[in-house]
Amino acid sequence: FLSVTMRLLIVVALFTVASFAFPVDFTIPPLSDEQKAAINTAVEKKLAELPQEQQDAAHQLLDSIKKASEENPEAFKAAVVKAFNNIPESVKQQLMKLRAQ
Repeated sequence: FLSVTMRLLIVVALFTVASFAFPVDFTIPPLSDEQKAAINTAVEKKLAELPQEQQDAAHQLLDSIKKASEENPEAFKAAVVKAFNNIPESVKQQLMKLRAQ
């Protein structure tokens, strides 16, 4: 259904929104403003490679994620942790490699 790149972008976007919305106190430390800007730039660059329809859908998804994180931060945080725990280990390793760059 969604490409691997799109799914990875969504996961990265979730973590980015989560770091903006509230202090993160699980295994991922809060991001600096510079790191947040770099992630946003990378996400927008990858989104620009997609067809316009997918870009629009991704932006709608990101907007709804941001809205959910602002409306109920604790429930959103729990959902992010649950989603992260359900990610295959190989994808987690890719995320950690991206974070290290």
